[in-house]
Amino acid sequence: MPHHNQPRYKFSIATNNNHEAIAKVGTEFLKLVKEAVADHVKHVSTTCELEELGRDVAAALEAHPEQLRWPKGDKSSSFPAKQ
Repeated sequence: MPHHNQPRYKFSIATNNNHEAIAKVGTEFLKLVKEAVADHVKHVSTTCELEELGRDVAAALEAHPEQLRWPKGDKSSSFPAKQ
């Protein structure tokens, strides 16, 4: 369990390639957003703006799966499947 002063989420990408950085951070961000929405739905019975935002962000990222693959065009990428 993380100590209260330690960050729970941390993204670090070691690259000078913009596409690689966006693909990797975008993929991790999508996983985080989907996890947050799923967790929120478990604990809150009504839809709120945060849930709507999460669903909108996930939909926008999922609409561009090719941009979240690295190397570009790699079909074995860890891009998360739609749920």
